[in-house]
Parts: sequence; C-alpha cells; structure tokens
Amino acid sequence: MRNRAVTDVFEPGSTVKPFTVAVALESGLDMGYVIDTSPGFLRIDDAVIKDPRNRGVLDLGGILAHSSQVGISRLALSLNEYDIWKQFQTLGFGEVTGVGFPGESSGFLPNRRRWKDIERVTFAYGYGLTVTPLQLASAYSTIASGGIKREVTLIADQVSEGERVMNARIALQLQSMLGRVITEGTGRKAAIESYDVGGKTGTARKIGENGYDDTRHIAFFAGFAPQYSPRFVGVVLINEPKTEQVGGGSIAAPIFSRVMSNVLRLLSVPPTDTREAV
Repeated sequence: MRNRAVTDVFEPGSTVKPFTVAVALESGLDMGYVIDTSPGFLRIDDAVIKDPRNRGVLDLGGILAHSSQVGISRLALSLNEYDIWKQFQTLGFGEVTGVGFPGESSGFLPNRRRWKDIERVTFAYGYGLTVTPLQLASAYSTIASGGIKREVTLIADQVSEGERVMNARIALQLQSMLGRVITEGTGRKAAIESYDVGGKTGTARKIGENGYDDTRHIAFFAGFAPQYSPRFVGVVLINEPKTEQVGGGSIAAPIFSRVMSNVLRLLSVPPTDTREAV
C-alpha cells in the first residue's frame, strides 16, 4: 500500500562511493591518483576494514571498479569529512525530493560536531546515513546530467532547468570511472549488449538486535545508460535476498541489465557499440 521507492529508507552502502570520489576530485586530485590498499585490510580505532583480497595499488577508478573498502577509507581519511557531508547534502540526501508523493521520507544525514575516524570512513562508504531509492536515483541523475541537479517529478515532460551542483568535468570523470565498474569490476552483470553502461554496486548489512547482522543484507545497483550522454537512470534494491549470493553485483546488477535493456530498445535509443558482430 506504499511506494517503497519513496517511503522506505536504507543505508546505501557502496553506492555512495562515487560521491566521495567526487569530493576528492574537487579537492584537486586527478583520476590517476593512486592509493595502496595493501595488505587488504586497515585498522581504524577498534575496527578492521577489509577487502575480499589484497588489491594492491588502485587509482580512483579502480577503487570504484573493485569497490575497495580499504581504498575508499584511506581516501576519506585524507579528505575533510565536512566536505563529504556537504556533497551528500547538496545531492539531496537528508531532505525530501519534493516530488509530492504521500508519505515521502527524507532519510537521515548525520551532522556531528566531532567525527571519529571510524565514523568518517563508514560514512564515506554508505553507513550511518539513510536514503530512499528515489533520492539515490536523483543523486545518480546529477552525475548523468553532467553535474546538473534537477527537481524530481512524476509528471512527464515537466523537467526543470536545474542548478549546477557538480563541476561538469568531474561529472564526466565519474561517468568514465563508473563505466569501469561494468567492464572490469563488480558490476559486470549490469552490462547491456550494444550499449555502454555506468553504475555502482552496493551491499549493506542490516542492523539487528546486536548490531549489524551478517546474515541480513540489502543488495543495490545504481546506474545509468548510455554511459556518455545518459538518457536513463535506474536503481535496483533487493531487501534481504534469500539467495546464496547476496552482493549487489550478483543479484541486483542483472536485474538492472534486463530492465534497462528493455527501456533503451523500447524507446529507440541508438546503440553505442555499433561494431559488427564477428
């Protein structure tokens, strides 16, 4: 009896990593900036941040492609946490979109006077804040539109001029890096034949009675197509998947691929890969 894309909130996990990378690019770093993620884990306060394996030296695009927790954590510690917070706020997290749908949730964006290091890094990769799927789609549409944030509407052909909230060059760089998530990283199953796609996987543990529960997850994929000059943005969220594999790249990305493939073809969007089949 409710539209969960508008009313329900979730911790977005790794789907917000591109926005942390945007802050790094805004600070003056370039796409070639590298971070050593060895030995594959990082101790912060009383917690240990781990990657599935030691991925060594990664550039910013590689951190997104492989969704490196260690890489994004080290990057976050080098940035001002309030700059990351401001980026998230500017994209619309923590406030309603204004779409006018009954019961819309604003989500939660923490605003701490002092941040512990562990709070800084977990915030940068999507824990400690909550968003609606619609807010997440709106944030990705800002990347897709070249840095222009537009009002969300349910009425066709009623698109606002919007305002620039992200440098156009940075938005284009993010489009490029999010393409690598599909071609070489965790989002391979989001690929669409004959079209270039950009996006990001995410997998978040849910909170249980005794903290985060390793048996309950949310799987995400957020992306856009075509990769350059995007026409459409899509967000897939699977709440508590019952499958053996629970990662966003395993179960949310294929759904994005199927749905977006149909959208592109039904609305006659020309293929971006026009090479003849061999």
